[in-house]
Amino acid sequence: IIDDDDEEPEPPVEPGTVGFAVTNTDVDEGGTATVTVERIGGTDGDVTVDYATSNGTADSDDYTSASDTLAFGDGETSKTFEVDTTQDTRVEADETVDLTLSNPTGGATIGDGDATLTITDDDEEEPEPPAEPGTLGFSAQDYPVQEGEAATITVTRTGGSDGSVSLTYATDDPTARAARAAAADGYTPTTGTLTFADGVTSRTFTVQTTDDDVDEPDETIALSLSDATGGATLDDAGATVTIVDDDPAVTDPGDDTDPVDGGDGADPVDGGGGTDGGASGGGSDDGTPANPAASALPDTGGPNLGLPVLGAALLLAGAALTVGRRRRDA
Repeated sequence: IIDDDDEEPEPPVEPGTVGFAVTNTDVDEGGTATVTVERIGGTDGDVTVDYATSNGTADSDDYTSASDTLAFGDGETSKTFEVDTTQDTRVEADETVDLTLSNPTGGATIGDGDATLTITDDDEEEPEPPAEPGTLGFSAQDYPVQEGEAATITVTRTGGSDGSVSLTYATDDPTARAARAAAADGYTPTTGTLTFADGVTSRTFTVQTTDDDVDEPDETIALSLSDATGGATLDDAGATVTIVDDDPAVTDPGDDTDPVDGGDGADPVDGGGGTDGGASGGGSDDGTPANPAASALPDTGGPNLGLPVLGAALLLAGAALTVGRRRRDA
């Protein structure tokens, strides 16, 4: 018997090739990605490989960086590691994290050593709030102003200020004003447009009043708003301007002048003093009456009827003389 002493050669060691099982992995924002590294083409012996993450379009706020070493025992074909992502409320595009393998040992080589982890954003964009152009109206119901000054009228925008809006303002009908012009109305009729830009909440216009020297009651001017645009609405669209009169009241000083006695309080009939009673008058030192007409009147001893009666009698007498002359001349 011949013994065969030839031995079979040992097969070559095949530690294999390590690489990412999938080169593109997705994970929802806030979730944890499980990344698989596989060993193919051989599993002989112990091998290791390093892994690491790095920023792609994602930054450090979007995930927790990870790096370590994966160790494959003899015969092992798969290892995993995890990458934690961060939840936020930002509406943003999907973002990426780069994954790499390096430094294989045990005779292993690296196959697919690069991969991408995509973080899928799960935040929904908030719907645009509806535009709120607001409501336009007078800031007050009445605007007092001193006669001759300009009244400043404020129009406000409330309940929203989105976009550009406008309105028309006016004083009352100029025709109506013209009809009252003779009564010393004192203001200049006006109309115009107020425009509120986006975000603007207040605008003003003026009404000029006219000073005069007529004492009169306070007067009012009607104001109105109309024709709102830009989606705005109107409220408190009517108001007044009150013109406060500044002229002093005219008072009658009274007239105590007597048309008969000339205003000095002396009685022309009795020539002055009027202290003797009756109509006889005071007279002079020689006993001659100061007023012959007065001496012709009988002294009744009663109360003095005063100048009104005597004056009327004298006027009638004068009128009779005038008529007589005209007839004689005719």
